[in-house]
Amino acid sequence: MRKHSAKKNIDQPGSGEFSALARLAKIAGEFAGQDEKTTIDTLMVQALRYETAMDKISQGICFFDGNECVVMSNRRYAEIYNLRPEDVTPGTSLRAIAERRSAVGTCPMSVDDYLVWCDSVNLDTQSKNRTLELKDGRMIHICHQPMLGGGWIATHEDITELKAKRAVADELLSLQTLIDLVPDYLWVKDRDSRFVVVNKALASDWGRAHPSEIVGLNDFDFHPPEVAADFRACEQEVLRTGNPLIDREESVFDSEGNQKWILS
Repeated sequence: MRKHSAKKNIDQPGSGEFSALARLAKIAGEFAGQDEKTTIDTLMVQALRYETAMDKISQGICFFDGNECVVMSNRRYAEIYNLRPEDVTPGTSLRAIAERRSAVGTCPMSVDDYLVWCDSVNLDTQSKNRTLELKDGRMIHICHQPMLGGGWIATHEDITELKAKRAVADELLSLQTLIDLVPDYLWVKDRDSRFVVVNKALASDWGRAHPSEIVGLNDFDFHPPEVAADFRACEQEVLRTGNPLIDREESVFDSEGNQKWILS
């Protein structure tokens, strides 16, 4: 009877052993709940840090999933296309964004054509760089990287100003190449008689490897003071009167001390 009673007490809820197991299970559940909350809190903090870092980047960044819906984007992405933050919230479809861009004039083509273009880009598994001109005249450089399992990540950068600077730089390089072909001395000075453009012939005779080494200097850096002062006086007279100086005979010396006569 005692053995039978002891077994009955062990099996019944409320017995010492069973109660101890129940308490352990409850405590374990509480710890598990705490661990889950701690994990979530930690992930939220990390996500906030990433979001803050992304918003500091000068390029627009966007993540799209395999269903062509936004996973994440930064503030600059919305700014580039004149979108509101609520236009690019997670879950927003690419079509909805394209339609909004079309409405504000920042879509490079019709909505349907743009979606077809995006699909063609996503067919390639390799990262691609594209430059698109928006209807407002701005140039946007896009670096597109497809993701495994569908979706993509892309950076968008407004290079309108950069492209304009490159065009000016290319034009200057072309002009420099042209004047370097002239065998005579050729230069441009500012109002203070400092050289701003010099050709290769002049630079070579003055012992400089490249014309750029003379930019910012003046005649006092290369000639005796009395000669440099005479050159400056002539230039200032031209500026004061507006009358050109034509075929003025001048004597100069190159870097090796050789005298030359030139017509300025």
